[in-house]
Amino acid sequence: MIDKAIDDYIKGLKEEYNTLEKFIPIVVKNVKHITCATHPCQFSHPYANQDKNFRITPIVFFGSYSSDGYVRSGNVKSERSIDMYGSAGYAAIMKFLALTMSNGKSVLDNINEGTPEAIELLALSGDSADKLREQFSVLNQSRNNEAHITSSKIKQVYFPLGEKQYHLLSLLAPSPLVYELKNRIATIRNDARNKRELMAKGETTSSFKEIYNLITLKYGGTQPQNISQLNTENGGISKLLYSAPPTLEDHKLRLPRKNFFFECLNFKDFKWEFEGIKKLATISPDSQIPLEKQRKYRDRLFKEIVLTITEKLYAVRENIKEIPNTLTHAQQIWLNKDKTIREEKIDNWESVIIDDMANWIIKNILKHCQLELGDTELTEIKSILKNYEDLWK
Repeated sequence: MIDKAIDDYIKGLKEEYNTLEKFIPIVVKNVKHITCATHPCQFSHPYANQDKNFRITPIVFFGSYSSDGYVRSGNVKSERSIDMYGSAGYAAIMKFLALTMSNGKSVLDNINEGTPEAIELLALSGDSADKLREQFSVLNQSRNNEAHITSSKIKQVYFPLGEKQYHLLSLLAPSPLVYELKNRIATIRNDARNKRELMAKGETTSSFKEIYNLITLKYGGTQPQNISQLNTENGGISKLLYSAPPTLEDHKLRLPRKNFFFECLNFKDFKWEFEGIKKLATISPDSQIPLEKQRKYRDRLFKEIVLTITEKLYAVRENIKEIPNTLTHAQQIWLNKDKTIREEKIDNWESVIIDDMANWIIKNILKHCQLELGDTELTEIKSILKNYEDLWK
């Protein structure tokens, strides 16, 4: 039975092509005008392959997998392993070959692999499936015996081998990887957008990732079909990750003189957590969000606050040379590098630190969230803070 995607596509063609019996022979006749490549030359220059006297050698390189950590051919599995290019007059044929069949593979991949789906599809044309598949093999004929041809329109690198010897390297874009990157970026950003919408409604959600400073690159201008089939499907739009050199800033650590919490902690580092606390506190009593979920979200927010405070604590300990005697006795013990002092449990200093930390949190909730919490909430916050062992090491 013919795939629905293929059936719908062929029915949408002109009347003289809108059946398999009519269309497959046209495809077979013109497939020689289409080139398969993993690294199409037009991505480097749109007119690189338009010299009437020669055609650039198409590069088909899949690579092999290696756990070397590099994003390269062989290490990244993309939805489409190969791209196609040719005259825009053959766009309908390339689109047909790129259609995804019921087994998840493109028409082209099915034909190359000789799958039952491909044999059934070709047999529906009324001709011998084996004969037709043999004619399709022109797409993947090996050119190892031919001289490799490049173009001056492509960016070139001369790699020296020795005296008066070099390799000429032509830089080509791996289009399946280019658009696999775009698809993965889109997946991450769509997930982030959906979860932000849930948060805006006051609903709790799992964490998400975001990617900033993306660059949009367009191949082919107003005619992406002149570049490749994958480029046509994506409207010529690809995404690049931010790759500018890092901007180094002088992050001076402020050391405490009187109070660690009010001198060393910056509200900007806790903005997300306090916004979450505000949303949580303003949830309607009639909300459909279960109380258990609200408590889990609350505990997660406080855990993030404590982790950030702990990071600042360790940084101060590492950089402070002499503990000021203007600090409270509890904070002097807490900030000391010598952990044996803390292990002696002198003066019940942990409870003093918990009071200081809870008061800092309460005051910031009042200042930045305009929420006034009472003794009950203060007691609950203190009981939560006692459970974080890293604060007392």
